[in-house]
Amino acid sequence: MMNCWEKTLSMIQLLAVILMLASVAASLGCISRLPKPLEPRFFLVLLDETESFAHYDDKGQIDYTYWPEVIPYIVKIVDRLEPEDAFGVIGIDECGFEEEDMIVPITILDERSLVAKFQKDSLKTAVKELTQRKQKHRSTHILGALYHAAHFASRDPDRRTIILCFSDMKEEPAWPTAQESADLRFPKGTEGYFFYVDASGRRNWDKTVYVWMPILAKAGLQIHTGNSLNFFQRGESNVKLDQVLGAIAEQ
Repeated sequence: MMNCWEKTLSMIQLLAVILMLASVAASLGCISRLPKPLEPRFFLVLLDETESFAHYDDKGQIDYTYWPEVIPYIVKIVDRLEPEDAFGVIGIDECGFEEEDMIVPITILDERSLVAKFQKDSLKTAVKELTQRKQKHRSTHILGALYHAAHFASRDPDRRTIILCFSDMKEEPAWPTAQESADLRFPKGTEGYFFYVDASGRRNWDKTVYVWMPILAKAGLQIHTGNSLNFFQRGESNVKLDQVLGAIAEQ
């Protein structure tokens, strides 16, 4: 028979085993409750650089361009980037899908938070220092910029791609046709948000929606949030951008 000391030692050992098992179980429980890693995202901005992206007076002369208003919005997008997210800016001019149109080269943030922060600071500086290109402005080739965006999105189809376009969406000198957009394809799940639509005050809203909706839908771009179309006019663009970025962060 065990003496009192042996019994005490056995109880201590048993208690130690129980505590160890409880600790392991608790650790496993904590692990199971850890949030899932964030899905890497690709924020791709399209920025209209043409003269049509401006406010006109009664005589048809430019009062002011919308470029200075939009730049802080793009900085706001950079602020929402997380480690491993990607970001880039494509300029919309009279051509399209040209190397020089990548006015802020694509950057993939590091998985380390501190390094990613330095990268974000550099991106914000690059956006703030952008200057509107003047050499190409006789027409507006939005479709070319969309082809460019689809090209980059297709290179990394496993990444959640979000297109944020700042343009009046007025293709000049003529609206895009179904034939011209026949090969436009985005990876499944690519989201599209369009700000400053019909911003020039030419009152082409119905025509703009009528032209672009079938083109973008056929290309596989998600342009609806619930029952709402992701096309926003100038006056609501700031508030809507905040809502869009907030919703994306919660997903």
